[in-house]
Amino acid sequence: MDLWNLLPAERRVNQHLKRDRLPSAETLTAARDRIVRWWTEAWLPVHLLRERFEREASAALPVADPGNLDEVFAGVEWLRLRLRTSANLIGTPERRRLGPSDIAAN
Repeated sequence: MDLWNLLPAERRVNQHLKRDRLPSAETLTAARDRIVRWWTEAWLPVHLLRERFEREASAALPVADPGNLDEVFAGVEWLRLRLRTSANLIGTPERRRLGPSDIAAN
């Protein structure tokens, strides 16, 4: 599962900005409530989607309980940091940082 697949994004971001970029830690923190609300509204009400969400979260993130959205969000933060570090992106200037406004409001 791609980290971005867990995050709602505006259409223009999906089409033009996401690519191989990672959201900043600040962006994730600022968007936390919107992300968790989106998971709750888009994935969890439908049994099959809930199962898929939990299966993919378990496969991609260091979580013991994929039904615990606080744990899943912490796993997303951990994975973002791991990917950024392992890709040697720390200290690399970013062309354009994705900010809180790039993550969908609903």
